[in-house]
Amino acid sequence: MASKKYNFTRTEFTAGLMVIVSVAVLAGFVVVIENLRAEPEYKTLYARFTSTVGLNANAMIRFGGLEVGKVASVVDDPEDQSQILLELKVDPKTPVNESSRATIEQTTLTAEKHLEISTGTKDAALVPVGGNVQVINSGYGFIDIPNVDGLVGGS
Repeated sequence: MASKKYNFTRTEFTAGLMVIVSVAVLAGFVVVIENLRAEPEYKTLYARFTSTVGLNANAMIRFGGLEVGKVASVVDDPEDQSQILLELKVDPKTPVNESSRATIEQTTLTAEKHLEISTGTKDAALVPVGGNVQVINSGYGFIDIPNVDGLVGGS
């Protein structure tokens, strides 16, 4: 049986070409939009904890309750094996100062943990870029149990 060759009309050829050009323009538009999205500016700070149970990289950072950044990494501290080093990416306008304290918090039982930085005091010097935020090593759970050694120990 002989195969029948189909001859495209000029209209069909033009319509097909328009579809191909439209897809190419759409793909180009998506690439341009993705590249135009500016990377937000952050200042890098560090915090050292003895335990970071439940806190993950990309966890939210709050300053006085306002979201101001993300935890960039959670790694063993190369300078002190008893510490966990957090790299913090914080909005450069956030006034983290030397009297600010960082804690690991959880707002509800099912919420992910986040890093909370207190506002500190008005006259304290700002923590420089690459500086260390002071931490409070306690909590680590949704319910904090107070230190009851004196009550239980019978002293």
